[in-house]
Amino acid sequence: MDPPGEGGRHHTPERGRKAHEVSVVVERPGAPWPITNARPSFNAWLVLLVVVGTALAAVAAGWWWTTTSSVTTVAQAITEAGRLSGLAAGVAVIAMVTLIARIGPLDRAIGTPRLRRWHERLGRYTVGMVIVHVVLVTTGYALAAQDSIGAVVTSFLTDPVMVTAVIAGVVFLTVGVVSAALVRRAMSYEAWHAIHLATYAAVLVALIHQVIGGAQLAGEPIASALWVAACVVPIVILLVNRLVRPVLANARHNFTLAAVVPEAPGVFSVTITGTGVDRIPAAAGQYVRVHANVRGLRFASNPYSFSATPRGDGWRITVGAVGDHSRRLVTLPVGTRLWLEGPMGGLVLDRHSTAPVLLVAGGLGVTPVRALAEAALIQRPGSPVVVLYRVKDMAAALFIPEWAELTARAGGRLAVYPLPGPRTAPVNRLDAATVAAFAPWIGQADVLACGAPGLTEAVTQVARQARAASVRVESFDW
Repeated sequence: MDPPGEGGRHHTPERGRKAHEVSVVVERPGAPWPITNARPSFNAWLVLLVVVGTALAAVAAGWWWTTTSSVTTVAQAITEAGRLSGLAAGVAVIAMVTLIARIGPLDRAIGTPRLRRWHERLGRYTVGMVIVHVVLVTTGYALAAQDSIGAVVTSFLTDPVMVTAVIAGVVFLTVGVVSAALVRRAMSYEAWHAIHLATYAAVLVALIHQVIGGAQLAGEPIASALWVAACVVPIVILLVNRLVRPVLANARHNFTLAAVVPEAPGVFSVTITGTGVDRIPAAAGQYVRVHANVRGLRFASNPYSFSATPRGDGWRITVGAVGDHSRRLVTLPVGTRLWLEGPMGGLVLDRHSTAPVLLVAGGLGVTPVRALAEAALIQRPGSPVVVLYRVKDMAAALFIPEWAELTARAGGRLAVYPLPGPRTAPVNRLDAATVAAFAPWIGQADVLACGAPGLTEAVTQVARQARAASVRVESFDW
């Protein structure tokens, strides 16, 4: 199944790998490929760090200003340390909400996967600070009252203001537990996501507790107003981007399931159509979250990547039917009304670059890579494109006929290398020497990868070592 490459010749990498029967390996340019507009990236992460650091410093200064003169005992010192940890947890929650509010410039500058990872790490920090807050405040109160911890906890439950704090703390701890790797992997994505949404309710409850009962905010109208604004503004932005805008878009475009086509055992491509889809900004490499107007799928959603370049007559996503949501989605009848969030995601080609493109996929990570390869051939008519596709075995490989068609149309610019077998096999390792054998111009390339965390981490390391023009990765490990 080898369409002819450039001049009908098939070439293998320098290390001697044999081209698989479904791949077309074209001759690579011997000289470095010219890049006309490589630009330095903007250090958005540094700006974000400065903003968060400033917020923490402001909170610490406010705490110091309102507290130090009144601390004269050990019990008061412990209590105030607990209050400071509660304020620090509040700043972390504000940052967490901001990171996942789908703010366009932030997503494009830093990348959705990195923002999600920061969100997860801040979540662990927040849970830790909440625990510290509860322990220190309870201990401080007990010492001040010369009473037992149990008696203090009982007194909390009789105070409406403290009850709000208890509720918020329990929710935060619950979300923290279910987000732990071992617990999370034992749960379905749908169940985990539903529990995770409770965090927003906890944020609002904690805000009420801090403004009404917080020693640093109660009776301080200016400080309270600033704190409420800092909490509410990111939540409003999140609601606008994740609820209001999707409501308006879905009412306008009437998304509908148009076709379901099997690609491999347990893998299906789903075509989505709608009114005026051509007016929606969508790019290869992005994904949509899909709900369906049927019982059980109205409020549950999963992210699915485009597996073909988005077109005006419809979008195609490819779904691995491995969870409750995805298994039900691929069995829905044609004509079912769908509800979409997005498109979103930063695994996209820079439209202003003419650099060569190296795409790396693992398993179902080939879904956005398939779309990116097609888009790269269109957007960069003078640049080579190499795809490295790690797959368990060739029976599970996706889009074989489409890869053949793309290589046939590419005029010698596209090479697709399946890497079947275990990822630990020496021949399939994604180290610097291996990748350079397939793409010797990696130092000038835009590198994009999608797969499990191990694959994306390896590709990121290799790309940075080679000083690639850019590297963008997306991991599907939730």
